Amino acid sequence: MYINYTPISDLKDEELVPLVQARDEAAFTELMTRHNPRICYVVGQNSRQRQDAEEILMDTWIAVWDNIIGLRNAQSFGGWLRRIAINACKRYYAAGKHQYNEILLDYDELTVQIDREAEQRFQEAKLRSDAREAVHQLPQRIVSVGKLYYLEQWSVNEIATELNLAVGTVKSKLSEVRKLLRKEFEVEPTRRETMSSKIIENENKEKKIKIIGVGGAGCNAVKRLTNENWKNTEFYVVDTDAETLSTCKKATQVQIGKNYLKGQSTNGSLELGKRAAAESMDELRTIVSDANLVYVIAGMGGGTGTTVAPVITSLARQQKALTICMATHPFNEEGELRSDQAEQGIREMKSNEHPQADAIIVVPNQRILDTVDVDIPMHQAYLESDEILVQGVTAIAEMVTLEGEINVDLEDVQSVLQDKGTVLISLGKAKGENRATIAAQNAIASPLLEKSKVTEATAVIVSIASPPDFTMQEFGTAMNIILDDSTIEQCLFGFTYKEELKTTGETIVTIIATMPDPSKGQVLPISTRKDTETHSDDKTVSAPKPQEFTHQPKYSDYDLSHFINHIPESVQTNIENGISATTSNQLQSEKLQN
Repeated sequence: MYINYTPISDLKDEELVPLVQARDEAAFTELMTRHNPRICYVVGQNSRQRQDAEEILMDTWIAVWDNIIGLRNAQSFGGWLRRIAINACKRYYAAGKHQYNEILLDYDELTVQIDREAEQRFQEAKLRSDAREAVHQLPQRIVSVGKLYYLEQWSVNEIATELNLAVGTVKSKLSEVRKLLRKEFEVEPTRRETMSSKIIENENKEKKIKIIGVGGAGCNAVKRLTNENWKNTEFYVVDTDAETLSTCKKATQVQIGKNYLKGQSTNGSLELGKRAAAESMDELRTIVSDANLVYVIAGMGGGTGTTVAPVITSLARQQKALTICMATHPFNEEGELRSDQAEQGIREMKSNEHPQADAIIVVPNQRILDTVDVDIPMHQAYLESDEILVQGVTAIAEMVTLEGEINVDLEDVQSVLQDKGTVLISLGKAKGENRATIAAQNAIASPLLEKSKVTEATAVIVSIASPPDFTMQEFGTAMNIILDDSTIEQCLFGFTYKEELKTTGETIVTIIATMPDPSKGQVLPISTRKDTETHSDDKTVSAPKPQEFTHQPKYSDYDLSHFINHIPESVQTNIENGISATTSNQLQSEKLQN
């Protein structure tokens, strides 16, 4: 397929902005080149020292990259960019970053600073003059109300008394004034909600889950998930390939890049994926709106999943939804190019200070081969990969939507996964005698965990699906195996009977685990500690032993404290490295570039 590329340098600002929103670094560099002189001037006007301006300028462009995804109108980029720069200056001085022992301005610089402040006062006076002129040009029937309210700052009651009008009439005229002023100054109104409207909205609004498959792998996974009957859950598939989308009959199909790709595949091209996302930014923003939980499923390494999934997760985070991305890393047989592109996509989504998803669950496809006993054909390996994607979504979706034996709220899931970055997933299955024990052991020893251990996790979500003959004693056995000798601080668990597992008798244990931040102090597992611990008051306290998990009469009251009491009450504080923020940012940037 031949695509007639338009060089980045030939594109207008309005065409570059959607590309930057699609995380195109070349387009971002072009925008920086064009607008840097203007932003240097704005920063210079609002900074106190030359040294400050240099740091603020860098902060400005970082803020642009992080926040441009939320810009709805590409044509308003210029004004938006100026506000970003001014806000960066305000944040810089509010945070106290500047040094108070800086060298004082010399005479020439002081003169320039005085001129800048005078010019700024002139600009403010001009803005007031423009507002005054706009008010004077209002229709005569409301100009008197506008003058008194906006220019003389009279209250509504004072205006009503002065002009012998009803208060309601004054408010109606002021409403017309506002509309005209907003039109004059191109200001979008933000409607404020009353307390009663918020209460009604909270009572009527149910938690909504949106599951979005991106690219071929994501579409295949969603195709299997649409057979599930989950409450308040919507399914979407996003791709450039019209033929792939047409196979997903039960999901809402979102074809992106229609004008650019004409329904064809990206064929692994990251550039085409970015162009497709840029063209369809409004459609992508729409499908994540009004969601409380957005689950994005994608295969990393190809053109669509690698580039579009981070865009969708960023848009979902802008909407304040809990955002989880399940992404696969390619098999070795797929080649170095796809592997490198997958790393690039995953790295983009993690993005150190500003991750584009709350939780990123990476499924290393190559490790899937270690979970099967025999050599399997490639198509079967892809099916195994799809199975893990499906099970990862199912584990959480069923917890919060189905009336199972044990359920949790979406807020509980959010408390575990919000802002957690990389999260691990493991899967264990077993049937027959000792199925609970074997399934739990398979889950905590899964090759998908690579070198990590579930016992080292800070929090886990455990989902157990079983046939109806599964007992609470088996459930307790499985949980004890997972949590034994662990430092887990928080545990959520769901337990669901499934009729479809009745024929096989199979039990499925899914574990989603958040691991400790490597930058924080290490907390030793209980198994590595001594049997006694000496506290600061020299009193010796015996180390607690885990309790046996026993049946509780009320399933809704299940909590981690019911069956384990050897979790530490606190973790060690962060180790102070004494590295400045500037040095830390430079090190992170170098690490990302390498």
